Formats: sequence, structure tokens, C-alpha cells
Amino acid sequence: MLELAVHVRDLDGLAGARDLACGWAGAGGDAVVSRIYIGDEFCFHRLPGLADLKALLRAAEAGGYGLTLLTPVLTDPQMVGAAPLFAHLGAHRPDTEVVFNDWGVMTLLRERFELTNLAAGRVLNKGFKDPRLADAARIAAISPEARELLNADTFHDAGFQQRMRRLQVRRLEYDLPPYGDDADIGCGLMPAAVYFPLGAITSGRVCWMAGFGRPAREKFVPAKVCARRCNARALKLASPDFALPVFQNGNTIFYRYSDARLSRLGARARAEKVRLVYQGAAMGIP
Repeated sequence: MLELAVHVRDLDGLAGARDLACGWAGAGGDAVVSRIYIGDEFCFHRLPGLADLKALLRAAEAGGYGLTLLTPVLTDPQMVGAAPLFAHLGAHRPDTEVVFNDWGVMTLLRERFELTNLAAGRVLNKGFKDPRLADAARIAAISPEARELLNADTFHDAGFQQRMRRLQVRRLEYDLPPYGDDADIGCGLMPAAVYFPLGAITSGRVCWMAGFGRPAREKFVPAKVCARRCNARALKLASPDFALPVFQNGNTIFYRYSDARLSRLGARARAEKVRLVYQGAAMGIP
């Protein structure tokens, strides 16, 4: 059975996102969305407010969906800002799945808020993601080491997986490597989740999109407040050097999987019992 989730900014877009997710992931069999992802793994400003979190929890329960909260790298002041969300979950929904992308946040969630259903997010997973590699097949054929470079990442290392199990992390979440051969999309010792149809290349605290229409002194600096212009919107980036479709959403650059990879993904995820997370609607890149 395929475990399928969708990432949404709010519940208004759930129906459309659910249909798109099933359309992509349903190749080779029926797919049903059973989980909602909220929040964001790249930007503090896209975390829900406390009232929104409560409403999303109620709606997810009423609809029979599991709920996962994505969290980004957080500065100390941002941890203070996010604390009411974590406190509410710890007090009322301690079984809620929370994805961390910051080792300090992991410790905070567990030790201060007693949240233990934790998953390691894709920001922590490192691998080769340069979108300018024009002939990946030729490079991979040079040697076993070259193929390993294009396929290997942190989360597929057996030693790392053992460490995560000792830390009682319950799941590893990642992207398909842009030039990988998808020979094994599972994570061996650990339950896994794969995002589609996008993979993340790089991210940072400074957001180009947040500076649109702002005075020059407020551009290219970390924003204290944000209008969230990036919600469900993306910019397609163009360069003659790109070997992949490349997009920017907020403070993060993404690559899009090929249609051929997407058509195979559902069957591979079923076979290896990997959760799929549809993120296209939330990023404005269906």
C-alpha cells in the first residue's frame, strides 16, 4: 500500500493538492492521501500561527488525516517564537509527527516539550545537487566511485542510520538525488519519506522574493516580518548551464524531477514502503 501525504499552506487548497498528488503517485495503482504536512522546512515565516495550528489539527482529525509539522533551522529568537506551537502539541497532541531540520530544535522538542515522534528533515541530508551537470550518465559510467557520488547522501549511510535509531528518530525524509538512478529509494534501517515533484538544491536566511517592492535597505537582509509572497508561487530560473528545470520558491532553490522519474515513483514507493510527500501545490510548481 502506498502511504501518500500532501503539503498544504492552508486547508483551502487541500482538495486540489490531493487530486494532483494522486495523479502523479497513482501510476500502477490507486493512491489515497492519508496525511497532511503543514509548516515549512526552510523558512520560519511560513510556520502556522497558534490559532492556525489548532484549526489544522481539528480539520485533520475530522478528515481522518495524520498531521505532520515541518520546522526549519531556527535562531534562538525564532525558537522562542515557535515555542507556543510546540507547547500546544506537547500538551494536547504529543503524538503529532514533527520534522526537524536543526539538531538544536530536535533537542528542544524532545527535552522541553516532550515531543518524541520526530523525523529528520531533508535540510540535514547532504549530497551532490549541482543543477549544471550536463551529462550525468557519462559521468556515472566513468567508475563506481563516480556513480556513488551521484547517488550517495547522508541518510543512506548505514552508520548515520544507526545513530538516528539510537537517538530514537523515527523517520528520514529526503529528495531523490537529481542525477541518481533510483536503484534504492528506501533507507535501509529506517522508515523513509520522499518529496516530489521537487528536490531542494540550496537555501538560506536571505530571501530574494521577500524583498520585492521593498526599499533598497530592506533587500537581501533577513526579514523580521514577511508578507509570504512566495505562498503557492515560484519563479522559474533560466540559465544555459542548467541541466534540470530549476525554480525558486521563497528562500530556496529547487529542481523538478523528470516526468519519467515521476511515473516510476509510485511503484517504487509501494515496493519499498516509502512514504511520498507531494509538495508541488504548496510551492506553486504542480
